Amino acid sequence: MNRKREELNSIDEIADGELKTIFDISHDAIYMSDGEGRTLKVSSGCERIWGYKETELLGKTVYELEKEGAYSPSITRLVLEKKEKVSMIQVTKLGRRLKVIGAPIKNTKGDIIRVVNISKDITEQNQSLQNEKKNCSI
Repeated sequence: MNRKREELNSIDEIADGELKTIFDISHDAIYMSDGEGRTLKVSSGCERIWGYKETELLGKTVYELEKEGAYSPSITRLVLEKKEKVSMIQVTKLGRRLKVIGAPIKNTKGDIIRVVNISKDITEQNQSLQNEKKNCSI
């Protein structure tokens, strides 16, 4: 029994290491919460686009973060409410515009146990588009 538990712990450690590597190499922001909207893991991109360090996010709920104005709307909240994948534009407290895709991870009963979001900062793309429109109308 103990050997089985040790093997499972070892598998969990490997999976956590792999997940951390994926989170660390991504230029986009990756965010993971539990089924209650509590922050479990974030990539380093979250600090750049949201203005929060990882330690400031871990353990907080998306409801708290949305209320603080970290971002609007909370894609995780929408995923939890709709119980399906959500894709939309989000604005951060730093004024960044993000294209966010949020997806639920469900257990065998169909309950949401995790929500994963990937956020791509499109602020510069939007600014370039606006500048092009201004130049065309001159």
